[in-house]
Amino acid sequence: MIPRLKSLNCLASAGELLVSVDPKVRVRLADPTGRVLALFHLLRDGTRRVAELTAELRTGWPETTAADVAAAVAELDRMGWIEPSGMPSSFDEVEQQRYSSNLAFFDTFSSLSRSSEDTQAKLRSSHVLVLGAGGLGSAVLMNLAGLGVGALTVVDQDLVALPNFARQFTYVPEDIGQPKAERVAAWLRAFDPALTVNSYQQRIETPADVTAFLSGDEAAGPVDFVVSAIDEPDAVDRWVNASCVAAGVPFVRGGLAYTQGLYWSVDPGRSACRAC
Repeated sequence: MIPRLKSLNCLASAGELLVSVDPKVRVRLADPTGRVLALFHLLRDGTRRVAELTAELRTGWPETTAADVAAAVAELDRMGWIEPSGMPSSFDEVEQQRYSSNLAFFDTFSSLSRSSEDTQAKLRSSHVLVLGAGGLGSAVLMNLAGLGVGALTVVDQDLVALPNFARQFTYVPEDIGQPKAERVAAWLRAFDPALTVNSYQQRIETPADVTAFLSGDEAAGPVDFVVSAIDEPDAVDRWVNASCVAAGVPFVRGGLAYTQGLYWSVDPGRSACRAC
């Protein structure tokens, strides 16, 4: 695999480098001989393997070994500054264009072992259950679809009503009186015909109601993640928690309290849960 240095800011001064990828974080690297900066320059175009990098660095620093360069590349990769170069795309032209902004963002988190396309492909193979299609739930569904999640299941008990139009943008006046779950599903399918979308007009009343959705179906597969955007009945947070923790499915709960947005998440087996 050919390493390439990501786009970063690098200032060289008095035998050290000041490097940043994220403007909020700067790293100082000692570079008394200039060899690290030279390595950065050689890595920028992503055309050289370790052996070739070593050969070019030896012209200025004869003591350089392939082990030195391999160790340096591995450390840069650990720091998140390296990505693979010259890898064939697994996406067709339409996918590359549709997800271009996502892929550019995922580059921040890519490494030699995980490309930005790997992250997008993981999302494309994921199934998210969204409980509630009101102000929060409908917005989350829009963003999940744009993010490229491949399967979405939406559950909501309500009908579209005129007051919804202040902040629920998946609905239009012609939808008034129709089930929200059905109408938001229609919006999602129109937005991305490749999406697998399931919708249910249903009220969550027990942990078993949540559990029933977690196994998914043949088209969507089992649920990988749950977004809880409902706030009634009063016990619903405990029900979602009990169901998801028992099944080992992570979830996030969000809502609005006057002027404050609130959210918390549970990753079963790794984090505290609602019962804690």
